Order: sequence, then C-alpha cells, then structure tokens
Amino acid sequence: MTARLGKGEEAPSPTGPALARIAVLVQPRASRNQFSFGPDGQIKVALTAPPVEGEANKMLCAVVADKLGVAKSNVKVIAGQRGRRKIVEIRGLSNREVSNILDSLLKD
Repeated sequence: MTARLGKGEEAPSPTGPALARIAVLVQPRASRNQFSFGPDGQIKVALTAPPVEGEANKMLCAVVADKLGVAKSNVKVIAGQRGRRKIVEIRGLSNREVSNILDSLLKD
C-alpha cells in the first residue's frame, strides 16, 4: 500500500533542499507511538502525548523526524495545529523518498 501524501515538491528545487508534505491523522493519548495506514491509505500516527498546549504536535514532529531519519528542526506541522488531521512538512526528503520510507516501515 502506498502512503497518501500531501501536496509538495517531488524533487529538490535549484535553490534549496527537497520538500515533502504528508497528510496525517493523529490519535493523541495512545498507549504507544505508532504509524499505521487506514483502509483509504491515510497515514495514522498514534502518539502518547496529550493534545494540550502543542504537546502532541511537538511529539508528532519528533516521531516523524525519528522514523524518517531527519532532524527535528526539518519537520513542522503546517496545517491542522488544533485538529486531528494535519499536514506535516519535511525538509530534506522528496515525497517519493518519504513514501518509500513509510512503505518499508509499515511492512515490518
């Protein structure tokens, strides 16, 4: 199954690093941090952090950075800061690279 990605650049721009955006559905206050796919290809991320004062967003960025092998400073929530549906931007990876990494993680 292929991850459903947000709108973003597919390749590095001539003036900067690659940029990817992924659409995620977050479940705060989960028993553990975990990535999964929904039946429609939606990326779901369960987080142990509560949805209070941006704690879940901070943990989301940290977990995404760890799973994708990029620095936390290269990951940020660009839409949906107060909702469960979010768009996360990852600098340094293309959408294709992110999709390949998530596909391999979710097959394990």
